[in-house]
Amino acid sequence: MSSYFYELYFADSVQPATLRERVLALPEVKPDPEFPDQYWVGRVHLVLDCEEAEEMIDSIEPRTGIRTGSFSLDVGVHSFSQNDTNLMLDLVLDILAEGEDAVAVYLSERIMLMQKDGKLYVDSSQMGQDSVDHLRRRRELQEKDLGPVF
Repeated sequence: MSSYFYELYFADSVQPATLRERVLALPEVKPDPEFPDQYWVGRVHLVLDCEEAEEMIDSIEPRTGIRTGSFSLDVGVHSFSQNDTNLMLDLVLDILAEGEDAVAVYLSERIMLMQKDGKLYVDSSQMGQDSVDHLRRRRELQEKDLGPVF
């Protein structure tokens, strides 16, 4: 089964417990009974990953100026339908609503979205126009080439 996901890395002031609370507050969220720290909202899968990702974390700060914590929240779908992608993007925006700096990395390779100093930046050179338009309907954003992580 194919999958499409973002790894969200938050400013180091955000703790895993804070993200757990935000995820559990999402409408229609269902914890996965078999896997702790995994959740579902419709067909969107959310995984709080507290494993060390030192190489990724060390690469994000020089590229973005954002010092991140040592964990990520993976948000993804197991299909490429635009409806599923839109729901995934809605959940990302809902989680980012608190305003902390954060970076969304696509498949451990490319920065696709960044929230910094209260502004949302989207890499429209890599993200489909339908997805950019969907995000723009929800929030003001700036399009910019955010580049690879490494």
